[in-house]
Amino acid sequence: MSENIKKKLWICVGVVCVGIVATGFFVLWRQDRNKQLEEQNQIIQQQTAGSYVTLSNHDFSTLLPYRTLYMGDNTKMVNLFNHLLLTRAGVKIQLLSTELTIQVEYQTSIEELKAGNVQVALVYNSLAAFALVDNLEYLTYEFPDGKFQVSRALAQDMLNAFLGTSLEALADPKIWKDTIQIPMEENTEFTQSLFQWLFPDENISVSGSFASTASGGLNDTTGMDS
Repeated sequence: MSENIKKKLWICVGVVCVGIVATGFFVLWRQDRNKQLEEQNQIIQQQTAGSYVTLSNHDFSTLLPYRTLYMGDNTKMVNLFNHLLLTRAGVKIQLLSTELTIQVEYQTSIEELKAGNVQVALVYNSLAAFALVDNLEYLTYEFPDGKFQVSRALAQDMLNAFLGTSLEALADPKIWKDTIQIPMEENTEFTQSLFQWLFPDENISVSGSFASTASGGLNDTTGMDS
């Protein structure tokens, strides 16, 4: 075999190898891109769905990919709250790592969202976040017309005394559904009791019409803005 033929053969082999590697990278990139698009579409679908959905329509298992030992992963925390209630209210989060606190800021007022919907969302979102993020100790929620604070310790005390369970147990989708989701959906008084326990008056600062009902009954719980 002549040197010229050998050279051409090696060139062909090299081209084939480069093609195989390039194809592999393209497939991996495509898979990653498709996953990103799927996540974006899920968020868009949530944000463009009907104005209200019942609690029973929320799939807790969609939160499990964002379960973590530590709250320092910004991407996971953003995705977690984008898959919880009130995402259509325009949600931004800030991680205060030294205080083990997540600050959740909504762009829509309590008055516009309706007091009952806000109360349901704060209970649901808080218990879910504490159950799925092990070192999260505090949550602060801010609206244009109100601010709410809750601690992990208060949530755990409430679960021990009121429901005989733990935050760790709630991370199981079946336990979550049976213990939190269905009772909240079916029983307004149950939801009201959880809210009053988690958010005592000293942890609430509100203005406007919500101020008189912040620790009172759930006046409108027809659905959640999701």
